[in-house]
Parts: sequence; C-alpha cells; structure tokens
Amino acid sequence: MVRARPPARVLAGALAAAALLGACGSSGASSSAGADSASEPVAPSTRSFTHAFGTSEIPTQPERVVTTTDQNALLPLLEVGYTPVGSAGLVDEESGEQIFRRTDGFDTGDVTFVGAYGEPNVEAIAALEPDLIVGYEYDADYADQLEAVAPFVGIQVFGRRLSEALLDFADVVGKRDVAEALQAEYDARIADVRERIDAAHPDLTVSIVAPDVGQVYLGDEGQAIGTVAYDLDLGRPKAQADADRLGGSFTDGLSLELIEQWDADVVIVLDFGGDAAAGGYDPATTAFLESPLVQRLQAAKRDQLVVVDGSRTVGAAWVRMHAFLDDLEEVLLADDLVSTGVNG
Repeated sequence: MVRARPPARVLAGALAAAALLGACGSSGASSSAGADSASEPVAPSTRSFTHAFGTSEIPTQPERVVTTTDQNALLPLLEVGYTPVGSAGLVDEESGEQIFRRTDGFDTGDVTFVGAYGEPNVEAIAALEPDLIVGYEYDADYADQLEAVAPFVGIQVFGRRLSEALLDFADVVGKRDVAEALQAEYDARIADVRERIDAAHPDLTVSIVAPDVGQVYLGDEGQAIGTVAYDLDLGRPKAQADADRLGGSFTDGLSLELIEQWDADVVIVLDFGGDAAAGGYDPATTAFLESPLVQRLQAAKRDQLVVVDGSRTVGAAWVRMHAFLDDLEEVLLADDLVSTGVNG
C-alpha cells in the first residue's frame, strides 16, 4: 500500500583606497590646505539593517562574511552567488569530519570551518577578520560575543515563509536582485502547479505528516515544505485546516490512535532517516506504515499513501522548495490519482 518515489532532480573587491591631495600655495608661503593635510583612508559605506535582534549598521558591500550555521545561513548565501570566508557547520561524532550540511551542488572549497553550529568558535571567527557575521534567530545566546567581533545580523528563518528569509539573506550581502529573480521563478512555478492541480483535482485533499514513535506530527510547519504547501494553498483535512503550518514549532503531535482525523485523498509521509527511494526508512516511518490504524486510511486503501525523502527539503534555499515541488508534481498530478475530498 506504500509507494516511495525516487529523488527528482567573490568575494567583492576592496572598497577603501588612500588618495594623496596635492596643494600649492603662493611663492614662499604655505597654503592652509597645504602639504600637511595628507588625506585619510576613505571609510567603507554602511547602512542600517533590521533583523531578528534589532537594527545594525552593516557594510553596504560586505567583503568578508562569516556565517554561524551551514544549512540556515551559509546555504542561502551560496545560492545567490556569495561565498563567505568562513562558516560553522557540523562535526561528525564518529569520524570527526567537518561538514557543511545541505550544501551539495555548491562550492565550499574556500569556506573555512569555524566550529559546530550552535557553538561556533568565536576566536576562529575573529581570526578571519570578518566585516560582517550572519546567522539566524537561534544565535541569541552568543550574539553579544559575535557583535564584539564584527556587525552581527540574525535573520529570522522559522515562523514565516522561507522565501521571506531568503530575500533577507540576499539583501544583507547585496544580492537582492539575484534573489528576486529566483523568487520570480519559484512564484511562476507555484502558479503553474496550482493551476494544474485545480484543473485535474478541484476537490483534492492532502495531508503531510512526519511520523514519530506512537504519534505523528504535521510535516509542513515551516521552511521549504511549509512554504510550498502554504503557497499552493492545498486542500487539507478539516482537523488540519486551522493549523499554523509556518510556525515551525513541532510541538503539537497527534496520537496515532487519532490518525484517521488526518486522513486525506493523499497522505504524504516524510522520511528523514533512511533512503525513501529504496525503502530503507527511519524506524519511526516503518512503524507508522505498518500500523493497522494507518492501513485503514482511505489513502492507504487507494495506494495513495506516499513516502518522500524529507531530507531533500531541509535547508534554507529555493532549491529545497523546488525539490518538494518535484515531489508534489509527481504525486498530485499522477494520471491514476483518485480524489474525492476525503475529510475535506
């Protein structure tokens, strides 16, 4: 009763320069603006930028940016064509390997590792002499330490549409035009997919869930999945219709015994721990799929209980939203899909 779909598809130049001002006076006399008035270096221009922790004065064209996390700060800068000089990431517990998560497809060869996200090495960051540090709202505990090194900006990633956060990340490094082009491309695709779903299945209901032991969570509370589901305005089961799916809280789980309330024409099951394409699911996903309660769902009986690889959607980037759109196009526009408005 389960179908698992396979995966679908610089730095800026120096700003400051010194200039010598020549002066000449009348013969045998010094001008008041004479040789003793050598010019001083021109300071880089700055601007005010409002972010999660207030308003900061930041460089208009930052040259040496360090990010405090990989998938939620480094990644969105790489996507708009800006390569930071350093970033925090992940240290693998077993191998000790230093990893920049979710940055596959982007060149991180010139990015210096500055510790683990959640506890970046402030001394390592300072050694890179950044002119700007960029992070997100979960950096509050050490924001003051970072601010002592360089202007620090924390972008709010969670609790709103991911695309809004991505525009802010691009803006902070002077890449707003690139971001707006990426957003326009995404918006056009959303409109196209929405139109085709409406034409093929006007009564379609969709439930997006993330299983855990003995319970299940809404699978679209934030970031890429939540933004796409919100922008597509998918029909939802009544029990989910009023949920705040962009809040990213992940606190209100549903007991598995009540899963029938979240039944729909299509139930998309997000798997984050295995290989969804090969059926090597996270144990919680496997337990969910094998539950008799789940097998009684209308979606399961119609072979419309579909597992997708949720890990492809993790990270702050338009490419992650497009990855989920790939999934939804394949699932919701399938020729054999049956839609009767289950729980709608």
